[in-house]
Amino acid sequence: MDNIKKRDAELSRKKILDAAETLFAQKGYHLTTLTEIAELSGLSRTTPSYFFGNKEMLYKKVIEHLIEDEKNYVDKLVIEDKVTVEALKTILARHIDYTFKHPNLTKILVTESLNKNRQEWILSFFPDMISWSHKYLSDAKKMGIIRQDIDINTLWLNAMAMAWLPIITQDTFLKLMDKDFTEQEFIDNHKKQVETLIFESILA
Repeated sequence: MDNIKKRDAELSRKKILDAAETLFAQKGYHLTTLTEIAELSGLSRTTPSYFFGNKEMLYKKVIEHLIEDEKNYVDKLVIEDKVTVEALKTILARHIDYTFKHPNLTKILVTESLNKNRQEWILSFFPDMISWSHKYLSDAKKMGIIRQDIDINTLWLNAMAMAWLPIITQDTFLKLMDKDFTEQEFIDNHKKQVETLIFESILA
């Protein structure tokens, strides 16, 4: 019985997190209510509060979950922490894959970054998001794989900007171009072009 209750609780938590992620990405933090999250998850109105306390705690958990999920998704193909050109290309490709499969993370982070009232709050998530990817870039620079004049922070920002742009512009530029970022051909072309632009400019 205890195992059944535990499984039910875990399933309810996942339903709430999934619903909250969807609504926060679509409507933003302020326009989303716990009642809407409960309705979308198919649970009672009080269930989100029961598991997560309040909306801000739930919002924080959604972002933490997505960032940790991406880290695990990218890291699992980096063999034995060996820093090579191929490992760096794998990290970039996996990041782009995750970004396109989970566009809500990009939408949430960009929306919050543009909100002056919440910039300080959202900044608290960036150190964890940045630190694990910086490790590989910094090691590559120390090993002479990346040119010594390359600034790691600027490199990271440029890589993120190129990876995120199709998500951010899906309803504007991509619509005008009649492009769909969910199509595999578009994803493959995007990854190839981003890889070429970055690695042709940074390798020693």
